[in-house]
Amino acid sequence: DMTKPNQTITVTGPAELQAHSAANHYQIVFHANDGETDRTVTQDMVYDQEENLIANQFERRGYQFAGWTKTEDWKQNCDYTDSQKVKNLTTENGKVLDLYGQWNPVRTFIQFDSNGGEGSMIQQETFYESRTTLKECEFTRDYWQFVGWNTEPDGSGKSYGDATEVPEKDFGYGLKEHITLYA
Repeated sequence: DMTKPNQTITVTGPAELQAHSAANHYQIVFHANDGETDRTVTQDMVYDQEENLIANQFERRGYQFAGWTKTEDWKQNCDYTDSQKVKNLTTENGKVLDLYGQWNPVRTFIQFDSNGGEGSMIQQETFYESRTTLKECEFTRDYWQFVGWNTEPDGSGKSYGDATEVPEKDFGYGLKEHITLYA
């Protein structure tokens, strides 16, 4: 039976033999690596055939996908970009390769509004899940005393003191590109 591998065949006369090779197959297992789920996605690969990696299917609140690495820890650069064309990631038949998603925290810019005062302040950059100490107020307003920052111009929103630390998720970092605080 020619369909069965590793057979012993005894030839007693002239015979014509043909060798048929089959390419090695391997799998890539993509791990979300988001600290919250063990979800994975698998891609089947064939040796000597170029294919695009499956596009990232994971999401992580407050983060942007950066790429894939061969280890869970991320030191500097990703080994592969999203949907990168690859070929022959291993020569071993049946091998399972693990790739781990790496994530960059989304930047949020805090804009400061003088709310009727004078002067200017440069916006402040912060990142999702990072502690931020607000800049000191540089605005002035004649006959007014600065009492703090607020998320609403009329002072009805959430208030923060001058140069105080803002809790990591207070502004919903990663959901908004810009946040305005009013003097």
